[in-house]
Amino acid sequence: MNTIRTIVIDDNKEVVRSILTHFENSESVKVVKIFNDGEAGLDFITNHKEEFDVIIMDILIPKVDGLAMLDILKERGIIKKELCGIKVL
Repeated sequence: MNTIRTIVIDDNKEVVRSILTHFENSESVKVVKIFNDGEAGLDFITNHKEEFDVIIMDILIPKVDGLAMLDILKERGIIKKELCGIKVL
């Protein structure tokens, strides 16, 4: 079974803690990076898109909000409208 490499972008520490707790014993999902603002997350996603499979992201995050980030990632061809490639939750 392949492990789903996940990054989390959320500035709420309680939400991040909940996500980490949920996946801590999972063999199928591994949280590989956590960012508390959109700018840092966007930089990582742009430069390391082969290092993760799924993005769990809040909409209301500092610096670059989640909706703006989705537009930027679509413009850069990193995510697509079709159900393929990197998934964003």
